[in-house]
Amino acid sequence: MDENSASKLSVPRVESVPFKRNALKLVVCEIRFPIVVEIREDSIPEGFVKALRRDYPLHDRGVSLGFGEAPEHAHVFNSMNREWAVNIRPSRISLETKHYQSFEGFHDRLQAVVKSTLPSLDTDFFTRVGLRYVNALPVPASERRDWVRASLAAVATERELGLTQRVWQEVGGNADGGSFTLRHGIARADKQDEYVLDTDFFAENVRVDDLHTLFLSIHEQSFSLFHWCLGQKALDYLGKT
Repeated sequence: MDENSASKLSVPRVESVPFKRNALKLVVCEIRFPIVVEIREDSIPEGFVKALRRDYPLHDRGVSLGFGEAPEHAHVFNSMNREWAVNIRPSRISLETKHYQSFEGFHDRLQAVVKSTLPSLDTDFFTRVGLRYVNALPVPASERRDWVRASLAAVATERELGLTQRVWQEVGGNADGGSFTLRHGIARADKQDEYVLDTDFFAENVRVDDLHTLFLSIHEQSFSLFHWCLGQKALDYLGKT
């Protein structure tokens, strides 16, 4: 292995086979582009509205919060059942859902959003493309071992620290064609402990024509990293079809 390869994420590649159970809480693809000054807090070009009206007819204004970023006003276009949302800000557009069923379904929606809004974006490249998956495993407080890889869960299972109520760590590095961030740890939700595995793969300065290939690549790497993080109890809980 050469020095360049050794510096990149090298977890074993795993085929993205659906699990019987879905632990996903959020899936987001964010695409950034050179700023469109016509997109303002109180108005958005009619081209975006027309492009999204059929599949995302409900238009609201909201505030978007990103990791390490200041709050930013966004135009939010929701599907009729509010299970899918397209967020538009002056220099970024994102597709997100809390009702993820399959990569193919998400990919099809993303392609449709990009195709319909690209004329209004008026660009041949994207400054950044990111794909984020947030999974939450229902880990019993008394049975934390073997839910995730031992090296990740070490702090959460150290007996000298007692029954920790929160553990949160962040790891970042290089990946094929871009970079990745893994945020993970114990969190409390609905009176139950969860082990959160939050993966974010991204690349910068992506040509529009290369988006499809990049998206397939970062999805494959994201699933492989998620699978690498899992312990045997998690694999048993999630199952495979």
